[in-house]
Amino acid sequence: MKIGKWWSLSVVALVLVLVSYGSLCTAETRRGITSDSIRIGVSAPLTKFLANAGRQTVAALNAYASYINDKGGIHGRKLELVVDDSQLDPSISLGIFKKQVTSDNIFAHISWGTPPSTVLMKPAIEERMPLLILGAAKSFFVPPKKYVFAFLQPYELQAASCVTYIHDALKKKDAKLAVFWRNDDYGKTALIGARAAAKHYKCKIVAEPSYILGQAIDFASEVLKIKRAKADFVLLGSSVADVSGFLREARSQGLKATVIGALGPCSERKIIEQSGDAADKYMAVFSFSMFSETGVPGVKRMLEISKKYAPEDILKEESYYYTLGFYQLEIIVQALQQAGPDLTTDKFIAALQSIKGDPGEGLGPKLAFSSTKHFLSEYSFLAQVDMKIKDFKRVGDWFAPPKPIADQLLQ
Repeated sequence: MKIGKWWSLSVVALVLVLVSYGSLCTAETRRGITSDSIRIGVSAPLTKFLANAGRQTVAALNAYASYINDKGGIHGRKLELVVDDSQLDPSISLGIFKKQVTSDNIFAHISWGTPPSTVLMKPAIEERMPLLILGAAKSFFVPPKKYVFAFLQPYELQAASCVTYIHDALKKKDAKLAVFWRNDDYGKTALIGARAAAKHYKCKIVAEPSYILGQAIDFASEVLKIKRAKADFVLLGSSVADVSGFLREARSQGLKATVIGALGPCSERKIIEQSGDAADKYMAVFSFSMFSETGVPGVKRMLEISKKYAPEDILKEESYYYTLGFYQLEIIVQALQQAGPDLTTDKFIAALQSIKGDPGEGLGPKLAFSSTKHFLSEYSFLAQVDMKIKDFKRVGDWFAPPKPIADQLLQ
């Protein structure tokens, strides 16, 4: 009798534990979701370094969220963005993430930039929190991590695409290359990608000058080194202001080499304004279609929505970073809709991994997410500055570097 009673109590206790555990798992996978809202955290630089770029991205996120909410939301739930200023500081970003998870009750977190996002991967995985990164460092997706997605083409592939363009489209098979790169994890991706493609095509890299972010520098010695090496093409792994500084110095010294921005941010239209005539014939790799390409359905849709919901002074810059934020939230919303009204973290991830083809109708590249591929795409295109219109003009369609190069860079 006593044994039977003990057994009954044990069964009841076990059931209670299992029910409690099941409730906990449900709470973890459904946190940030209420009957009428989905909360997504955002950390981006709104002050200090790259503040304007961060504000462009956040403006795009807010504009698209407002558009979706005015249409009735996602299965009846409004999209709520919890935005905090990371100042592009990893320690601040980590504090924001912890605050948004514990206090703001978010469903997923959008992180802006490589250094801040790098420190968030481990806690995001531990929390089983989708980390949706506006960045493309290889560590984000090699090896693939269930909760981590990079919403850009890998920077190494972007740089390799530039060398592919030189070799295949321009037919410069014996071109001498130089790489001017920012000496950090971001800039080094351009060097790695260029080296891999140069080796594949048997091109020679004749100079690899670098610089430190934030140093007072005019790039005179770096340009002189490239000039003396007699490079035909210079690939830049730099941020916007440094691209402009390099172009002005190159013009001052009469550098004849064609300069190509080898990473997506180097396509920022502000470079033309900052560089003036020195930007003439400058080329850059593009991750997204341009504002001026109004014949592209995805661009047309972005402009129609943005003119209603985004500040006019933001839109007039026609920023790469605005398109980046707009396109990312478009894809996130599609995954949330596809996951259905009974939304969970696992259903969202499965939906995100299943989106294929061209969901942005030309605004972005062919999408490549899958269970084993957690970066946006291999595809990009190049454009060149035409000072008659003071803007970039596309010089080719979307393309990717050859598979042997991509496979090597994504190991």
